[in-house]
Amino acid sequence: MIDLWFEIANTCFLKEETGSKILALDLMSDLWIYYPGHVEESSDLSDLILTLLKKGTRDRSDLVVNSSIVLLFKLLDYFASVKNSFAPIMFKTLTFSCIENHANLGMRELFLRNFGELFNKFQSIPVNILLEPLIKQIQVGEKNYVINVFDMELLMICAEHAKMNIKMVILLFDLLIKVPTPSYF
Repeated sequence: MIDLWFEIANTCFLKEETGSKILALDLMSDLWIYYPGHVEESSDLSDLILTLLKKGTRDRSDLVVNSSIVLLFKLLDYFASVKNSFAPIMFKTLTFSCIENHANLGMRELFLRNFGELFNKFQSIPVNILLEPLIKQIQVGEKNYVINVFDMELLMICAEHAKMNIKMVILLFDLLIKVPTPSYF
């Protein structure tokens, strides 16, 4: 029965309709959460879900993109809470997508706010996996880069995180000295 639901969801995703794609991704994500043993015993199903969610983050519809990002965070939150082996894969997928879409202010806010919630909830997540490429991305656009409130909130959460190491503290401090902040800080 579960395989039939996945087949239906995959067919819906391929229809190229925004609503169908979102429903398909939501169903697949829920099925993974509620039936992880079934999904993970067949690498085809877990690969299918990850592939479609990654495609969703690059869709032409902002609704599909945002839904895919939120669903990836939902899966990561669940996997981190049950110490599922797919948690690091989700975390790296989201980190890559965040850096890839860093110039899009709306998407960056969505990513950073969700990462902030995640880092507050799970002190075992290694923040440097996100922080190092994020700092490099900011440094690349240093002269034109303006740190927003949500950027600063995430940086503060990272600075206080249990997994923050001294190398990242130095990089973060160096960044905050060099990059201009708006007058509302």
